[in-house]
Amino acid sequence: EGAEDADALGEHSLSLRAFTSAFSRVLDVPRHELAHLFMKIDHNSDGYVSWDEFLSFVVLNDRGREASRIMESAQQMFEPQPKAAPTAAAAAHRERISRVLYVSAKNHYVTTSNDGTVRVWDATTLDHVLTTSNGHSWITDAVHLSDLSLQKLAVASADRVISFYEMSQADSKKKYALYGRMSTLDLPLCLCFWNQAVGGLQTPVLACGDDTGSVVVYSARDLVHTVVHEGDGKRPVEPGFSRKARLFTLHLHSDWVTAISHVAPLHALVSAGMDGVIKLTDLSRQADANGDGVLDRDEITTLHTLKGHAKGVFAIATLAVGGRQLCVSSSLDRRLIVWNMETGDEMAHLEGHRTYAQSICPDEGNEQVITLGADQELRVWDLASLACVQVVPALGSEALAGCGACYFNAQHRCLVTGAKDLTLWQPRKFFVPIDVIKATSLAPRGHKVPLACVLYCRLYHLVLSADEAAVVCVWDVRSGRQLFRFEHAGARLTAMAFDVTGRRLLTG
Repeated sequence: EGAEDADALGEHSLSLRAFTSAFSRVLDVPRHELAHLFMKIDHNSDGYVSWDEFLSFVVLNDRGREASRIMESAQQMFEPQPKAAPTAAAAAHRERISRVLYVSAKNHYVTTSNDGTVRVWDATTLDHVLTTSNGHSWITDAVHLSDLSLQKLAVASADRVISFYEMSQADSKKKYALYGRMSTLDLPLCLCFWNQAVGGLQTPVLACGDDTGSVVVYSARDLVHTVVHEGDGKRPVEPGFSRKARLFTLHLHSDWVTAISHVAPLHALVSAGMDGVIKLTDLSRQADANGDGVLDRDEITTLHTLKGHAKGVFAIATLAVGGRQLCVSSSLDRRLIVWNMETGDEMAHLEGHRTYAQSICPDEGNEQVITLGADQELRVWDLASLACVQVVPALGSEALAGCGACYFNAQHRCLVTGAKDLTLWQPRKFFVPIDVIKATSLAPRGHKVPLACVLYCRLYHLVLSADEAAVVCVWDVRSGRQLFRFEHAGARLTAMAFDVTGRRLLTG
């Protein structure tokens, strides 16, 4: 039937009645929507659709979708920004940066390194603010305890000590000053902070993954209270005192725990280890049968055990994409795997890196992840299409030389990479040719300048809004969703109207 309809369309033009009658037999679409489609294809508004008009509509529609995808990807490509002045040698780390954090309350970046120092940078200018020495041991991880009642920076180091630094804005003299220390029996390798429901109340918790394959979960408030009241602020509090703040211990892996992340929608903890296994543990259903505060494997509710890597897992990142909770993992086997955490299924392998990815940072707003290889190659992956949309090779890139960590700032919409100091990466400015503008549907972004006029189209049940920057947005009245937009580059729009048929838009 579809072939016969195409032959009929090739022989002569179709009227509205003939068009809806022919296509209703091959498309499960209401007749009023077919009528709207007819009016879109009928370019010259003569009441008939010719074969040339039909082909033009199909070609331009496909071209527009492809151009939209290309432009959206290109707009998210990052370029390093030039520095106003070179970083002074005294301000830079002596060894490469291993961790980058953003503290929004102060607009600061906090970096740690194997040189044993914590350094603070202005997030706008990347100027060095201050340096704090954490000791002579390597720093393994750091996390911001962002709860308003805490505002501390927790720093784990290879001498089996977790240090806490003051980040409260109440006293400027105590900002980033040492607050207290605690000793741990095992080597703390990774940290994570979140709010956990304990006894019906939301309690801020700090989790620490160690070299025995366990994750120790503390009440962050009790722990901070303990280190300051049981210690002198300089010497670490013994493990026996911190045990009072421990909520439970999870025995999860047979080797080092290298990364942990909390997934709030699933009320679960994601942990990765050098045993090559990723585990998704339900935090809402734990049963300490013998009351020793340690949850053995038979007392832990494991949602999924993800096995796909041949070697130890080095880094993970979790984010929501298209309503699904995903996890991206990097292993010493040089593979990047995308997992569906709700089902435990392995979705895809992201091929491209020649070495393992030492850092993965999520960009949930654009449904992307940025990965930094051990060879300093930077890649941006679109998880909606499971495709690599940007590659920045390390060779020839001064910004990536010696880079050891990266961080995507969702608030500033920028990327920061760390070598011995920080480099800012901004999305590339993308200029669209006029012929592409005419043929494409841009992604919804709304208006950024005052509106000039608004029209309602009765034929298609659409609202058209135009602003002073000559951007015209088309909205579906029923759903409120923006369907597409177009613009007149370099022009100022003051008025618009429909023609007598109500199907052509005139702008001026």
